[in-house]
Amino acid sequence: MKKFAWAFMTAFVSLAMVFTGCKSDAPNDPSDPSNPDQPITPDDPSKPDQPTDPEEIEFPEVSAPEAGYAKLVVKVPAGTDCNGVAFKGSNDGYAEHHIDVAGEPIEGYANWWEIDIELGSAAILAGDIETFYQGKVCLMQEDGTVDGSYTTQWSLGFFEINADYGQPELFTFIEDFGKLNKLAVLGSGICYIVVEQFDVNPCVANDAYSFSLALPALCDEANVPGLIGSFPASNWATDVELELDGERWIAEDIDGQAAAAFKVRLDGNWDAGELAKANTETGGYDKCGDEPFGEDLEIVKEWNEANGYAWTTCVPE
Repeated sequence: MKKFAWAFMTAFVSLAMVFTGCKSDAPNDPSDPSNPDQPITPDDPSKPDQPTDPEEIEFPEVSAPEAGYAKLVVKVPAGTDCNGVAFKGSNDGYAEHHIDVAGEPIEGYANWWEIDIELGSAAILAGDIETFYQGKVCLMQEDGTVDGSYTTQWSLGFFEINADYGQPELFTFIEDFGKLNKLAVLGSGICYIVVEQFDVNPCVANDAYSFSLALPALCDEANVPGLIGSFPASNWATDVELELDGERWIAEDIDGQAAAAFKVRLDGNWDAGELAKANTETGGYDKCGDEPFGEDLEIVKEWNEANGYAWTTCVPE
């Protein structure tokens, strides 16, 4: 039986494991074999959930998509799909509307979902590529929808196009807010994806987190640092203001999950400034990526000048 040759982003994951404040936002480019293999029928279609070791994952066989459709075959972590799985995005460049495409569970395979996406009559230009559809795999909420802020989207660094099954040359990642985590559908074909983590899991309860952050001196005394991210009080739309306690900025009883992401910015908008860290190779400053909440309910960070941090709007000359 053929096993899954995992094309995982080891460089990105290594950075995430030793992350101390700033991290790379971009995973490696997905593989693009010249002659991709097709899925094969597993020996036991009634088996329970598959192994979690990527080297041992086996893939279900699915029918070819109908003309004018692309098909995503997606494995999600156990305990995440109580409300369903969808692909949220657009086939018009987000000019007029967003589209939620609900998936169907694959019979005999726990946590495997099949999502059929209608491509539309013509491709659109996204950056320098033509794509029929672009979006992200998300978990559905209890009401059967995906929230408009994509808070339940797959987490960067924990998903990958499978180079050994389907037709990966018809799918690629494009940049979204500085990350290559938006899937672009380039044609009618099959894409196998394994997701290991979502930003928010609506199937489990949130925990209460506290924050204690050492931050750079404010660009202006009137500036107010705040948290924004994929946690309920924010949903990437609203900032939770931090309070100054001595020399540290704090927030308490913030509901969230270990995989939820957050960033720090000033005055509730990106133009006022966000955190950046000195780059010893270039001599400049790089914006910090999203930071996961993590398992420790007390989040303590030393993001001050002494550790090389500055606000993007007032970096040292």
